[in-house]
Amino acid sequence: QEMERNTFIEAARREGLKCGMEEGIKQGIFEGEKNKQIEIATKMLKENISLELIAKMTDLSIDEILDLK
Repeated sequence: QEMERNTFIEAARREGLKCGMEEGIKQGIFEGEKNKQIEIATKMLKENISLELIAKMTDLSIDEILDLK
């Protein structure tokens, strides 16, 4: 019974690590996409493109874009 319990615990640990890695990958992708949006918005600001167009093209809010100035 102790061996069965240890096997169960190990399986749960592996599953937890797997879920944690998957969540970490999702978070990394989200942050990478957000960073790219910010990079594009910054370039657009330098070209004096309107805030409304930048927001439309990057999916950033006007407030987020204003914070980049």
